[in-house]
Amino acid sequence: MQPLQCPHCGEAIPTHTHVGVIMVPHVGPLENGAALVTPQWYHSECIARLAVGSLAHVQGRCSCFVEGGPRGDPLGMTKREAARAALAAYRARAAWDDLENTPRN
Repeated sequence: MQPLQCPHCGEAIPTHTHVGVIMVPHVGPLENGAALVTPQWYHSECIARLAVGSLAHVQGRCSCFVEGGPRGDPLGMTKREAARAALAAYRARAAWDDLENTPRN
């Protein structure tokens, strides 16, 4: 059996455990009139990166917010490292937002 690879980062998916990985059904082309559905396994941080955006996006520094801002992942990081950094920044921001919005007595 060929090792599974994360479609986002291209790194190997561990086959001995499902901890830290998420299966996403991929609907492919029609085959004999029916859609071909195959499982695609992602690292949890990689699938989260696809939802929250790059580290610069989470920090509000990307070209969505700042003209000429960075458009991709930080230089010198692998795609998975960048996904981990983006997810950590997102979690920190979400925790800060929760703290700011907590009613005070």
